[in-house]
Amino acid sequence: MADFRSRWFNPKKGLAFGMDLEGNILFLEHDFWRNKELIYRGMGTAEEAAPILDMLERDPGNNQTIEMFSHIPEPMWRYGREDGALRALRRAMDKTLPRREYPEASYAAIGAIVSGLMGVRPDAEFGRVSTLSGLSDVEWAALGHICVLDGRVSVEHTGHRCTELTNECDHSITWRACFKGKGQITINGQAAETKTECDPLNCQPFNFADVTVEPGETVLAQIE
Repeated sequence: MADFRSRWFNPKKGLAFGMDLEGNILFLEHDFWRNKELIYRGMGTAEEAAPILDMLERDPGNNQTIEMFSHIPEPMWRYGREDGALRALRRAMDKTLPRREYPEASYAAIGAIVSGLMGVRPDAEFGRVSTLSGLSDVEWAALGHICVLDGRVSVEHTGHRCTELTNECDHSITWRACFKGKGQITINGQAAETKTECDPLNCQPFNFADVTVEPGETVLAQIE
């Protein structure tokens, strides 16, 4: 990471977008659409990514190909830009968008819905799945039968303060119910051990509680 910090970020030029065959790091100071590559992979800090994200929120991408534009919503959610992410996703899914049927567009939209809007992140090492609502002007969203951890789960968000998860696997899983901000988390109405962390990419605090969810069980998590 130290090597990355010293070579792939320049205070004047910003984040790099690639490397040539001779090993030279490439910067495009005024081409933010290509500079998005590292933030897509979560490699830039919130401060480093801010100029790129600001531009992407201002520019609706009308002149960009679907291959470029379809990958914008996911990193915007990752860096906490919910409003801009949802606007970009709506445009990417607009039935009037040229070449909307291109496979890259549909796959990217599904990825943004699962990992961004619904905030579903599996961790096979710990048999755990995390959720974090990415809703902005949408009050409610649900996504069913998401393939994770050698099975499926269904997730439902109401705003940022209420999430319900159903375990459709044939084995128990650990659910990490995450919520933005601070407050006591309850699981099925009972106070749960609540911990606080800070997201390393968007620097926003979030609270979480871990709960074991048995096969076929539905669990409701809320933050007070």
